[in-house]
Amino acid sequence: MTQFIQTVFGSQGLLASLIKKTPEPAFLLKPSSPEQVSMLLDLSGKGKFSAPVRFNVSKEVGTVKTGEFVQCMYFYITEDEEAVFTSQMDKLFTSSEIAPGLGGMILARAKTDRIQYLLLSSWEHSTDFFAMKETPAFTPLRQFTTRAANSGGYHEIGYKVLAPHEYRD
Repeated sequence: MTQFIQTVFGSQGLLASLIKKTPEPAFLLKPSSPEQVSMLLDLSGKGKFSAPVRFNVSKEVGTVKTGEFVQCMYFYITEDEEAVFTSQMDKLFTSSEIAPGLGGMILARAKTDRIQYLLLSSWEHSTDFFAMKETPAFTPLRQFTTRAANSGGYHEIGYKVLAPHEYRD
């Protein structure tokens, strides 16, 4: 299992130059929303960056591949909620094999003072993630997306994993 992952945000051009120096596996992700910036996803955790967001990986199934769609769900939770949150995540990971189109899924905790979790999942089609949100597998997580969103502690964004020939598009 991967121990650490890192994310770096910026323009697609800047990240395209950085990814050339990043150990594999690393991916350049283009956001689905024009208001968001691109992300370099360093799954090796070994890239050298000036200001990465580093995460300790708690759980991991499958792998992220070029051409897939990645959904990042960020949760800011309290210390009191953490045990329940991780227990609910255990249920989601146990159900992961029933999610059609799932490529990989990673649960990771940011290396910050505030408790922040990232649930990163990759999908064959952009609509697979949204279909999964309507299944019983997502039920354990729904309470945290709703509660955290109401308190400003939840957001999500989708990306497309670019192939190297798409880096400059």
